[in-house]
Formats: sequence, structure tokens, C-alpha cells
Amino acid sequence: MYLHKSTQIYRINAQLMNIALIKGSSKMTRMNFLCFSNINYQWTGLNLRFYHNKKDFLDKFELRLNCQVVIKWFIMIRILFLTIFLFLHTGASFAQSVELDSLSQLISSEEASLSDLERIAIYNRLAFLYRNNSISKSEYFLEKAADLAEEVNDISGLARAIGYKGMIAYRKAEYDFAIDYHQMGLKLAIEANDSTLMSYRYNDLANIYADINELKLANRYNQLSLEIKMQLNDDEGIATSWRNIGIINMRQGQLDTAKVYLNKSVELASAIGDYRVVGYCYIYLGEIATQEGLIDQAKEYLSEAVDIQRGIKNQYGLSEALISKGHAFLKNQEFEAAKYFFEEGLSVAQNTGINYEIQRAYLGLSELYQRKGDFSLSLSYYKNYDQIKGAILSEKNTQKIVYLESKFQNDLNLSRIDLLEQTQLLKERELQRQRTIRNILIIGTFILSVLLLVSFYFYTKKTRYGEELVKRRLLIEKKTEEVEYQRQRLEQQNKFKDRLFSIIAHDLRGPMASLKGALNILDPKFITSDDFLQLKEKLNTRFNNTDQTLQNILYWVRGQMDKQTTRAELVEVISEIENIRKLYDVEARGKGVNVVIQGDPQVRAFVDPNHLGVIIRNLISNAIKFSPENSLVKIRVLKINEEVIIKVEDEGVGMSEKQIANIFSEISQSNPGTLGESGTGLGLYLIKRLLNENFGSLHVQSKSGKGTIFSVHLPLG
Repeated sequence: MYLHKSTQIYRINAQLMNIALIKGSSKMTRMNFLCFSNINYQWTGLNLRFYHNKKDFLDKFELRLNCQVVIKWFIMIRILFLTIFLFLHTGASFAQSVELDSLSQLISSEEASLSDLERIAIYNRLAFLYRNNSISKSEYFLEKAADLAEEVNDISGLARAIGYKGMIAYRKAEYDFAIDYHQMGLKLAIEANDSTLMSYRYNDLANIYADINELKLANRYNQLSLEIKMQLNDDEGIATSWRNIGIINMRQGQLDTAKVYLNKSVELASAIGDYRVVGYCYIYLGEIATQEGLIDQAKEYLSEAVDIQRGIKNQYGLSEALISKGHAFLKNQEFEAAKYFFEEGLSVAQNTGINYEIQRAYLGLSELYQRKGDFSLSLSYYKNYDQIKGAILSEKNTQKIVYLESKFQNDLNLSRIDLLEQTQLLKERELQRQRTIRNILIIGTFILSVLLLVSFYFYTKKTRYGEELVKRRLLIEKKTEEVEYQRQRLEQQNKFKDRLFSIIAHDLRGPMASLKGALNILDPKFITSDDFLQLKEKLNTRFNNTDQTLQNILYWVRGQMDKQTTRAELVEVISEIENIRKLYDVEARGKGVNVVIQGDPQVRAFVDPNHLGVIIRNLISNAIKFSPENSLVKIRVLKINEEVIIKVEDEGVGMSEKQIANIFSEISQSNPGTLGESGTGLGLYLIKRLLNENFGSLHVQSKSGKGTIFSVHLPLG
């Protein structure tokens, strides 16, 4: 048994509903959720089936009973355990069903004298209870809750409704809308100073960013949520946050750490009776076991997850557990069992409207039939998957347009309201000014009083005028700063444009013209086979240089436009360097440069592989470019402490201290190589920027005429 056998405390939270009846009527009019009773059922966890003989059992409990008494107690304890276990798995769903029926009857009752705040709370509760079983019903109650909360200015109720809208959008795989809703809900929760709602929104944002693989943001929001839950002693929330940390580590490939946090979450959630969290943790533990090839363990975890999700009637979690179980059987080549669970999970997801799980099921069935060799059926399921994906994207675009139009209209209405308020304020100020003048005229006969009032009036006016001057001066300074900022931005953009045109005109146009000229003479009538081979090597060299120039320009332009995305992963450094070195074999051979690679092939760095490729290509290219003929370029890979160090050493012309100080500048000019090779001057600037994005660094050692050593420092994988 791979599941927990430690001491478990099961707690059943029964919400006792205090229902008041209208005099003379038997219908429910009000339900006050004020009375809660926690009934704790504890099972010691001392599983008697693990004692294989009477002596072990009697020694453990120091009981001096005969064999018949022991057998009777053993049977009674097992019956009690099974009764409690079945009650725990079915009690929550039954209580939830009763609560749904009671709240639905209460909210639809015409005689129920509910306040607006009570209606908002019930609408939100109904939406929450329907979230895993009927998305359409959940959305219906959320619209009513949000509209009423806006109408009566209930900030907490509105924050909860908008947060639940984000939860529904997440279940429909509409991540953009989900993020917007949760951000709005978080802003309202902060305004309402509701720490519990703030922790919920941080938690939901962490879930979304984990699903779209933005793991840094996911971890950040999860830590914020966990801090609040720790302060509130919210055990249910802490268990959820530990589960989320396990998910994030699983997505990062840190499976051992993921299992630690998921098991911690299971232990705490089991102790407080939160089987929803337990069920989800078993799903992810099963997925980890599937990845590790422990199929029997995966089946056991996922079977338990399916039972729990069925017991609590969580259709969303049930579809996820069934599909994950299908993947476990598929990995073990048990195709019929895998097909059964994929199809059952698909049916649950379709009935509930869970688009993300529908996609997973179709993709799993496509992979299953591909492995069985039925490519026609595999393609059919893949088309279903692609169709669902396209439909989601189309629906998201349509909803985004409607959302933006609504937001624009709302902003326009707010602007009009602000204008009306300002106009009313000006009218009131004008009336106030007229009343002041009238009062001055009334007491005009009293000279001293008039003089005092006039003096006071001018003093006040002067003070206000001075304040206005200060405000205007500050406003002018602010506008000046904005103009200066825009001017600097325009200047930077102009420099960027000029630099880009210069590179395209010089560093790309020249090589392309050379390639065109070389291709024009590729005629057997004009060149021999030996000349053709020499020309082929030169063309290959020029093509590599031009390709590297294009790569550098591409990464430089992305950096200028803030479009660069870093996706770090574990990379085998020696293998990557070997692949890149082959691209420069012809160029190195043409100069007689011998490129030697030394180091442990098992060393791995945590870095974006595309960024590492750009870094290594530029360093090898520069080393060959500035090396004299018949020289040596050494590339060494070292593992020191928690870093991977890549040293590229050449015997070239070297650099002075002044050159070293300028080589990392974005506007540095490229120097020609030992045979007149040209470049863009962007290589080292790109290397340093890409290393900064991957938490690395670059160091250089060089003297004129004595070669150069570039050292790249990266995090150890």
C-alpha cells in the first residue's frame, strides 16, 4: 500500500441550518448560517491487519485477553472503520446536495424576506457549489450576485463574485479572462481589507500561471497566498498552498520535492477532512508515479483519486483523475483499459463543459490509437482535439471583443459622471462666492467690520493664489519630465532604427552580394571540381557567418522590443558545444585553427537552450575570427560549487584594457578578424544580456597580442 498509513483524524463539519418560519406559513423564509458543529471522528491508524500473530497484538496494547475476545474486538473495529470511511466519503456530497436544494428553494421563495446582502451571499454560495458540476448554472448565479453587489455597493460580495468568475473561466481554459477576473477580484479584496479573499485570489492566480508554465509568477503568488493563510491559521488554505507548491515543482521536473509537498498536503487535508484537496493530491502523485515508470503505484493513487472525486461528486476532478489514469495504463501498453478511462473521462468532461479536460482526453485517445497503429482513428481524435482548441480560441477572441467594448463604454460613462460632478462642484463654488459677496454688502455699513472682512478676504485669496501657483508649477514640472522622457524614448528609437538599417545595409547586404556572385560562377564550364570544393567551403563559411549575423540581429531586435522570453531547462553543456562546433569546422579548417573541447559530458546547466546556443556560437566564432592561422582554440567545461563555467580560450590578437571596457556596449564597433572577417558588433552585447536573463555572468581576461579567455558562468543543473 503506497498511501498514508500514519495517524489520520477525520473531521466532519456539519453546517446546522437555523431556519425561521413566517408566522402562519410552513414555508422557509430565512436561513441563518450561524451555527456550526464540528464532530471529530478519530481513527488511531493502528491498522490491526498488520499484526500477523496474537502475541504481537497483545504485546502492543498490553491486553490480557483470550483469543475469542481479541477476534470479536478485531471484527468490531474493522466494521466501525469501514462505516466511518464510507460515511466520510459520502457525507460531504450528501450535505452539499442538501445545501444546494435548501438554498435554491430559499432564494426562489417569494415569501422569503431576505436582505440584499443575504441574497448576494446565497447567489455566491450557489455558484461555488455548482462550479464543478454545472458551469452554466454557476455562471447564472454569479451574474446575479455581481449585478446586485454593484447595485448596493457590496465590495466584499462583488470581490467574491468576480473571483468565482475567474474560477469558471479557468475551468473553461480561458486563461486571459481568468487572470483579468482574479486581478479585479484581488483589487476589490484589498479595498475591502478582506485577507481571506486576498489569499484566495493569490492562490487562483498561482494555479493559472502554473498551468500556462509561468512558474516564477506561479510561485510568487502562491507564496503570497501561503503567508496570509499562515497568519490566519487557515489549515485548509495551507494544505491547498502546499498542493500548489507540489504542482509547481512537478512542472519544473523536481519530482522528489513535489512528492514531499503533496504528501504534506495529504496529511494536513486528511486531518481536517478536506477530501477535495486529498483527491487532487492523489491525482498529481499518480501522474508523478507514471512519469517515473512506477505504474502499479500510479494506478493505486489514481484509483483512490477517482473514488474520492466520485464520493464528493466533483465532476471536474473526476474527469482529470480518469484521464490521468488512462495515461498510466497507456504507458504500460494496456490499451483497452486506457481507452476505457479516456472515454469515461471524456464523457464526464463533455457533460460538465470542461474544455481543458476534453482536449486532454482527445489527445490521449489520439496517442493510444497511434501506438496501436490505427492512424486513421488517431488522426480523427487529433482533429477533434484541434477543433476544440480552435473553438476555445475563437470564443475567447469574441468574448475579448465584447469585454473590451463593455470596458470602453463603462469608462466613457465614468468620464461623463466625473464631468457632471465637476460641473456641479463649480456651480456650488460659484453660489458660495456669491453668498460671500452678499454678506460683505450687508455688513458694509460697519466700516471696521468691512475692513476686517476685506483684509481677511484678500489674505485668503492670496493664499489660494499661491497654492494655485505651486500646483501649476508642479504640474508644469511633471509635464516637462514627461516630455523629456518621450524625447529620450524617441531618441533611443531613432538610434535603434538607424543601427538596424546600418546593419542590414552593411553586414547583411555585403555577404548576400558575395553569395550571389559566388553562385553565378557555379557553372561546370568555368570551374574545375577542385575549385568547386574550395568554393563550397567558402560558401559554407559565408553562409554560417550570415546566419549568425541574422541570429544576433533577431535576438537584439527582440530585446529592444521587450519580446524576449526566457525558458530555462536542464541542458547538457558538452553536447550543445559539440553540435555548435560542427557548424564552424569549415571555417576553422580554412584557417588551420584546431578547436578542442574538454570537460565532463554529464555536466548540465540550468539555462534556456536557445540562449546558450547564441552564446556559444558567438564565442566560438569570435575565437576563430581573431585567431591567427595554425593556432589552437580550447573550450573547457568546469563544475565549481553550484556553477557551470565554460571557458573559451584563443591564441589570437587579444585586447587592450580600453577595448575590454567597450566590448559589452550596444553601440560598440566590430573589429575585423585576422583575415579581414567582419561582424555586427552585437555579439558580446547579446551574450551579456542573455546571461543576465539566465542568472549567469561573463568574465574576460585578455592582453594585446597574448590571446583572450572568455568565462561564462551559469547555474548548475
